[in-house]
Amino acid sequence: MPRKPKTAEDCLSKACALFISKEWDAALENFNEVIRLDPNNTFARQFRGVVWARKKEFDKAISDFDKALDLDPDNADIWYNRGDAWKDKGEYDKAISDFDEALDLDPDNAEIWNDRGAAWHEKGEYGKAVADYTEAIRLDPEDETSWNNRGVSLFAMGEGDKSIKDFDEALRLDPDYQGAIQNRSFVLSEIGAKKK
Repeated sequence: MPRKPKTAEDCLSKACALFISKEWDAALENFNEVIRLDPNNTFARQFRGVVWARKKEFDKAISDFDKALDLDPDNADIWYNRGDAWKDKGEYDKAISDFDEALDLDPDNAEIWNDRGAAWHEKGEYGKAVADYTEAIRLDPEDETSWNNRGVSLFAMGEGDKSIKDFDEALRLDPDYQGAIQNRSFVLSEIGAKKK
């Protein structure tokens, strides 16, 4: 008996499982097949874009997010993912613009606030970064990443004592958080050197 041809749904299910297990190349093949069978599948376009971004193929990722946004312009996740790709590519103004769109649609998403803060930090706009991290912390006070990131921006503003408190909070939430351990050690050594 001949095998039933694969449907877009079959391929999408397999692609999602591969995505979860971080098998990027195999996930990509399956997302490609979904899009071949169903070119207007927004979910497949978006997640193929995420796979391209994980593989650091940012132009391909952004192209997929562009198409996904053409299909679903009110999807905050797509704006956020494209913003993340722009950020990772070093295009911080474009990233911030996309994060702005995402926040207009989903203002209570701490992750978007955190990532927009990271883009502001990379631009050297530390005050704006701190403001965004503060909002991320207000929305999700248990997220150690936002505490750590705010600590980094506070230190860049010359607020060493405040930054230590943020690293302490990040480590209270996750005692094994290597980034916060290293940042706190660095800031303590810098403060100690200034006092000598």
